[in-house]
Amino acid sequence: MRSRIGRSHQDRPLRPTFHHLLTLVRGTLWHTVDFTGYALVPGMWLWVRPGQVQQWGDLHEVDGTLILFESDFLDRATAAGAHLNDAHAPVVYEPDDADHQRLTSAAEHLSHAFAGPASSRSTCGRPCYGTCWPYSCSAFRT
Repeated sequence: MRSRIGRSHQDRPLRPTFHHLLTLVRGTLWHTVDFTGYALVPGMWLWVRPGQVQQWGDLHEVDGTLILFESDFLDRATAAGAHLNDAHAPVVYEPDDADHQRLTSAAEHLSHAFAGPASSRSTCGRPCYGTCWPYSCSAFRT
């Protein structure tokens, strides 16, 4: 995460045009979304949607996975199922044990699959921003 979020981006509020999904494996991150502060710890997921105002907390004591994607990257059925454009959807999710395991496995898979320098394009040929949502490319469909 530290390599994706430069110091200049940490110091000021941002209004991104793409989705951020964030989960931690170590530490506590204080993150502000639409001027509400959240304490994110391992096991929780933070979802910042396009147009929401966010401000990063200190990233020095945390490790995790940041998944970035554009709204049109997902097919319609996946977008509808994920409530992609729900402006009132929760920002922080605490999945149950079964969902936590599935989400963690997907995040780890994405982290490994898109960690190298050749990661600017996904397996489906669409551009990625560090990593992709697991069901957006045919290579990840079950």
